[in-house]
Amino acid sequence: MTTSTERQSDLAPHYLTFADIDAPLILNGDAPLIDLIREVLPGWPFVVSHSEPDETPFFTVDATDNDRQYLCLDKTTDGAKPRTLDPANAVCDMVAAMSRALPASQATLICLHAAAIEVSGRLVVIPNARRAGKSTLAAYLAYLGHPVFTDDFLPVSFDHQGTLVGRANGVSPRLRLPLPDALPADFKIWALGNPGPSNKQYKYLSLDGTPPGGTQLPVGAIVLIEREDDASAAALQDLPTDDAMEALLRQNFTRDVHSAAVLSVMERLMATLPVKRLRYSNAQDAAACIADTFGNWATPVETSAARAGMVFERAAEPEALRGGIQSDKEITQIPGAAAAIIGDAVYLSDPNGAGIHRLNPVSRAIWLLLGEPMTPDQIVEVLQIAFPDVPPSGIRDDTTRFLSDLARAGLIRLKGA
Repeated sequence: MTTSTERQSDLAPHYLTFADIDAPLILNGDAPLIDLIREVLPGWPFVVSHSEPDETPFFTVDATDNDRQYLCLDKTTDGAKPRTLDPANAVCDMVAAMSRALPASQATLICLHAAAIEVSGRLVVIPNARRAGKSTLAAYLAYLGHPVFTDDFLPVSFDHQGTLVGRANGVSPRLRLPLPDALPADFKIWALGNPGPSNKQYKYLSLDGTPPGGTQLPVGAIVLIEREDDASAAALQDLPTDDAMEALLRQNFTRDVHSAAVLSVMERLMATLPVKRLRYSNAQDAAACIADTFGNWATPVETSAARAGMVFERAAEPEALRGGIQSDKEITQIPGAAAAIIGDAVYLSDPNGAGIHRLNPVSRAIWLLLGEPMTPDQIVEVLQIAFPDVPPSGIRDDTTRFLSDLARAGLIRLKGA
């Protein structure tokens, strides 16, 4: 029998503090959701308190008059609005917020939107690609016996030896429902018969042998996946560096980490790890291809003493060029901008770390010219000589556009400023 004291306890705010996250989650009015959180996050411990903490919450959940609906607000995203969600989707949104709250508390971590599966002692990292089947592929590899470190977001860091490592996040993998018709019947029986919670959209998988949250392994390979219905057989191909960079930069690295730190990680990935593209039509062939290819790692794990225990600097708001671009005013690079050559491309990080800019040949030439003070008109004159086959109007338009981008990003300043 429930006592009046227990009922009052259920109605009081519950403050959930998760391991390695300073900010709490606030749950107002419905303690049973805590049991679902424990079920979905079996490897991410947390404590529950009724005492209000000092930290501002990263996520709030309010019970509604409908006992199967919750009003949720993600406070890690600027401008986010409350969303009314069922229990499983409420936990889903909470986990997404945790991917941003975690690195905000742990300066040695950044988070990559990707799945990560252990194959022979290293992690095969599969960045997110919309509707490409990342979570289904991760689940199928789990079905084959490979531990899933995450199917959604991977915290990465440099360990004490300077090795790039990924860590298990302690969250159960999740399948989108309904399962594709092409999946083998035995896999469907295994997945749908799993005791993990579900709703009409998703099925969480409660898996034996899932690594506890915080377990670390070296990152072994990056595999970008493309699902094609007419693909004849699953095949891994080398991916050009430029293509790999463009794909990985879209994977939502932790937003407030300095962009120079992101470039440092990217440089390390490109220089030391195989980066592949996997084209496939069905998950079973793709999983077998990954397991066979990475069953034996050909090279030792890379270390870098310079990156050992690296702390990722946080970004700051850029200070835009006041007054904008004027054709007769000399401008120059702002001190502290960092450029990285990765493959055949140049990537530029602003001093505040708010963004990464890919430079094409023309914009690269402009950036180099800005090593000394020049007016926009002078830059156009130099470029017209350097690129005689490009129409002058096109050069002027491109120059104006790029300089405006640099001005907004705080990458240039007026001479003497």
